[in-house]
Amino acid sequence: MVTAVGKLVRTVGNTKSRVIQTSRQRRGGVTDLAGIDYVAEIRNDAGTISSTTSSTSGIISGNTSTWEGRVAIVAKAVKQSVPTATVNGIAGMIGCFTIESNLESKRAEGDYLPAPIGASDSSWDDDSWLSMSGPQIYSGGYPNIVHRGLGLGQWTDTGDGGDRHTRLRNFAKANGAKWYDLGLQIKFIFEGDAPSSIETAKRLLTSNTDVTNATANFLAQWEGVPGNKLGERIAKAQQAVPIIEKALKEAEEKPSESASNSDSSSASESEGIDDSASSNTVGTSTKVSPIAYFPITISQDLDRFQKWYFKIIAEELDTDKNQEGNVPLADVQIAVLARNTAEGASGQSMEIDLTNILKKQHPCDWVGNSSGTPVTYPNALPEDGFDLMKAAWDLSDEQRKALFSSGQKTFFMKAIGNHKITFRNFMKFSHIN
Repeated sequence: MVTAVGKLVRTVGNTKSRVIQTSRQRRGGVTDLAGIDYVAEIRNDAGTISSTTSSTSGIISGNTSTWEGRVAIVAKAVKQSVPTATVNGIAGMIGCFTIESNLESKRAEGDYLPAPIGASDSSWDDDSWLSMSGPQIYSGGYPNIVHRGLGLGQWTDTGDGGDRHTRLRNFAKANGAKWYDLGLQIKFIFEGDAPSSIETAKRLLTSNTDVTNATANFLAQWEGVPGNKLGERIAKAQQAVPIIEKALKEAEEKPSESASNSDSSSASESEGIDDSASSNTVGTSTKVSPIAYFPITISQDLDRFQKWYFKIIAEELDTDKNQEGNVPLADVQIAVLARNTAEGASGQSMEIDLTNILKKQHPCDWVGNSSGTPVTYPNALPEDGFDLMKAAWDLSDEQRKALFSSGQKTFFMKAIGNHKITFRNFMKFSHIN
């Protein structure tokens, strides 16, 4: 393992994670210890997207009958899922989704055509209609479309192995929701899609590039159709920027208003939705899972690595402090999205669940078992933490290659509880070869 991994490039790349501290300690001229803090938040008091199964699905504090209203809704939901998402990153996604679906979750490829190829009232839950292929829809054309595109991003099954259509529908069933539920589709982007697509979405959403590049990058790297109607997508992305800025500012100032009443009659009244469109529908509620993300870049110079470990520092937010006593984290899961960069940009990313491996290392002091503000897990000892080198023994060969190769590794932490989370990453370098 010593020759397989090396030192950390102390950077947060194109993310908004904050570097709090960098420290180096010499140990008799033999080793250096470098520690860097990456900060994110887990919030469970916001992120509920209440919606109905009508064409006005996706209510979250805004008018879904207009494109501007949907922009605000999607922007808030994305920001809840990826707190480090930038305005331009979100605009790039919205510009692309607008051309795909007009930013409506209840859309399907060819739904504008006359029935039975186009949509009827019963089509949206009809397996045979949803599964139509390109040749069926386009009179023999587009043979690469195996199953028609669905939803915001027009998720499609394709002849080259793409299975986003199937993934979306299976994800909806697993979550007890309709595939055309807006909250479900936002959640799918970050939890149900292929790991490589999830990583790509998060990386593009946190980019600090301009709107033009953000849109082009999302189109090429997430949608996989570079150049397709790019000018139109950029125009919509630019149009969305001030709406996104206003929506995120409002959500920041009034976070409690980001969750609306899940009752469909109350929602239609408060959001100005036509009663005739929602009176016969069933209200649903989808929770956007709160996750803290920590993107860490590993350099190609991996020749003097002795130890790699991290600590978690959890500090309760004000929402918890209003309650009696301290509220610890619960149901904690820690994982990492990693890729073996030796395979190049096309290498498959894999999600490695580290939860049980790390629990074995510190069974009596697992994250969330204690209360207090702040709390350091597993402990405050300088050279003791969750040891990734030790964890390597419990990984497969492919997982080890992915985790310890150069490139970006995105650690993420899911939990119940409103906390500021500091991921303190340590690298210990050896001067002895």
